[in-house]
Amino acid sequence: MKKHHAIIYYHGIGSPRRHMSLGNFLDHFDLYGQRQSKNVAGKPRNFKYKSELFAGDDDVTNYIEFKKIVEINGSPRVTRIVRVYEAYWVPESRSSFGILKTFFWFMGRVFSPFKVAFSVWRSYPAIRI
Repeated sequence: MKKHHAIIYYHGIGSPRRHMSLGNFLDHFDLYGQRQSKNVAGKPRNFKYKSELFAGDDDVTNYIEFKKIVEINGSPRVTRIVRVYEAYWVPESRSSFGILKTFFWFMGRVFSPFKVAFSVWRSYPAIRI
C-alpha cells in the first residue's frame, strides 16, 4: 500500500448527485493550483478515479487520486499523493412524496439533458469524471 494524504469532502445541502459536488470541488482546486508557484505550492496532476475494497468491508470505496507535482532544481517531482473521498451528510430522508412534487421532479429529469447540452463545459465537471 502506498502512502497518501486523504481529504474527505462532506456535502449534503440541496439534492446531492454522485460525484457532482466532488467534481466541482476538484475543478476549482485544479484552477487554484494552476495559479500557484511550481516550486513552492506545486500543482495537482494526474487526476484518476479509483476504487478500493478495504479489509473487513463489503462495500467498494470510490475516490479520486491526484499527485502534487513540485519543481525541484528545474525537475518535476511527485511530493505527495492525495486521495479525495466524497461523503454525504443527510439529517433525514423523506420516503413519501406527493404527486405534484413527483411530477416536477420527473419534468426536471426530462429537461436535464438540454440544460447540460446548452451550458458551459465547466458547469458539469461530474460528466467528465
